[in-house]
Amino acid sequence: MANRKAVRTLGPLVPLGIALLHSAVTAPTTPSAKSVPAMSGRAHELAANAGKAMTHHCEGISDSQECHKAYAEGCTDSSKPNTYDAYLSYLKNLLPPPDGMQIAATLKSLEDFQSFDQQSIALDLGKQKQATFANALADIGQGNIYVAVGYLYYAIPGGVETCNCKLKKIEDKDFHLGLGFDPQVAKSVANGEIKNRGSDVDPVVQQTSVIVEMTPNYRSAFHPGWTLPKVQGVEGRQVQVIGQLIVDNEHNTADQNCAFQDHGEECWRGSAWELHPVMAMYLCRAQHACAPDSSDWVSLDSLKNP
Repeated sequence: MANRKAVRTLGPLVPLGIALLHSAVTAPTTPSAKSVPAMSGRAHELAANAGKAMTHHCEGISDSQECHKAYAEGCTDSSKPNTYDAYLSYLKNLLPPPDGMQIAATLKSLEDFQSFDQQSIALDLGKQKQATFANALADIGQGNIYVAVGYLYYAIPGGVETCNCKLKKIEDKDFHLGLGFDPQVAKSVANGEIKNRGSDVDPVVQQTSVIVEMTPNYRSAFHPGWTLPKVQGVEGRQVQVIGQLIVDNEHNTADQNCAFQDHGEECWRGSAWELHPVMAMYLCRAQHACAPDSSDWVSLDSLKNP
């Protein structure tokens, strides 16, 4: 294997030893819908690292653990510098602990996410690299920790991405989860009445949901029991997700992001804003919908793998 420099610490990364101390996730501590100021410390602490993030050429990487041990910002096959957004990849690969973090707000609707889109669209943010927008995006809330309550419409493997060192195995990829907010659509998903995955997916499943992502780096550190079949087994259920807010502006165009007023019919996501990485997920065990502060949420970790 080629020699590589040890991973650089740009900001509040969590060492693996500390991460393992948090591997047992407990029930959420009454996440509040009351917002803290968007300019709270974490968002701007991360933004201060934007100019330090660097792109890398992949050398001798065979799995996700090697990837994230070697490169804080992932890597690519190209030997040319600045071929991807290093700061965005850095944000995606962070390891905020799954409990004890300050919650900025609870998001309960597609409109809550699209309110972030309207602010980032007003910045003229398209697919540009984020470094020059870092402080403005931190003002909106990028990097802060949010709770989202909705329904799991789908769970699919992500693509081959630089943040994960262009690795191709499912276990080395992100899991893309579609979080929707319509209980009737969720019921149809659970009953198999509408197609929620594959090339013939029902457009409503994608266009009315937001994407939250379970990263291989985070799964390895905190939730080794999170497998794709396990997550797919709870499609259609009401879920509560805790994660870091980011804008994946690689998809911030009108042909992809349905939050644009002039979006095309082919748009396939309700927002460019995501919770990424997902830090914790809970399922409602009640026969009725659970409120965010209900005692009827149970951790995904507590379910047996299929």
